[in-house]
Amino acid sequence: MLESNSQAGQDKFILSLFKNDYKGTFVDVGCSLPKHINNTLLLEENNWTGISVDIENFSEQWKIRKTPFIHQDALTCEYNELFKKHGLPKVIDYLSLDIEGEGLRYLALKKVMESGYEFKVMTVEHDVSRGNVYDLTERIPQRKFLTELGYVLLCADVSYSSTQPYEDWWINPKYMKESDYIYYKCSSMVWWEILKLKK
Repeated sequence: MLESNSQAGQDKFILSLFKNDYKGTFVDVGCSLPKHINNTLLLEENNWTGISVDIENFSEQWKIRKTPFIHQDALTCEYNELFKKHGLPKVIDYLSLDIEGEGLRYLALKKVMESGYEFKVMTVEHDVSRGNVYDLTERIPQRKFLTELGYVLLCADVSYSSTQPYEDWWINPKYMKESDYIYYKCSSMVWWEILKLKK
């Protein structure tokens, strides 16, 4: 049994969508510390590669990881140049986006997508549990933006406890077969119950 390092099982969710020996790619925006509540450590341990970005300088702590740590502001980062520099493919398997500040996740998401790169799966925090203002500045604009780009909202309002809906999980149907993810289709569920939906 794989042990999750994520706050809400994002790492196990991602791995469950791909074959066991698949060597995927990821971008972790707002990565924070290399182990604690980290969405990509388990992926790295399963031979995935990618980059991690944070506005706080965790360079020293990240020396324990193989994944390159980039100390940059998610809102001003030139993602196109960054992705090219690190040899990422034009279609990246996973985007984790989790930064702080009302409305800033949406702005960071737009900035990432301006790169022209695409993602097969995304987990994007909206923090609606913090109050209704986050619905207006995060959840509603995020959903409109990604839906218009062709992404499908697979798991809406994922929570890490029964009263903490804080994130949406998205699929790009251009690159993922419906039969490989449709069993997860849900709304307002705790993450460990979502993972049980896969038969």
